[in-house]
Amino acid sequence: METADLLDQWCSEKSNDRPLPLADTPYGWFIPTREVDEVYRAEIPADLLGVMQFGLERGFEHVLVDRDAGTTDDLPRFAW
Repeated sequence: METADLLDQWCSEKSNDRPLPLADTPYGWFIPTREVDEVYRAEIPADLLGVMQFGLERGFEHVLVDRDAGTTDDLPRFAW
């Protein structure tokens, strides 16, 4: 399962059933950058943990993963 599929799945679940508190938009997701409890860490794909770390290191509270947004060489790119 790809990260985008997991994010879609998590957004459709009740908020207390998700490993992360997410907010979906028509084009992507707002993802928090805070540290994740070890209990949930194994459920989160490494690429998504990398995005969260990217935001955390830059002082962001959230990262918007958006299919129409610009890109950076610091993060991987995926086909939507």
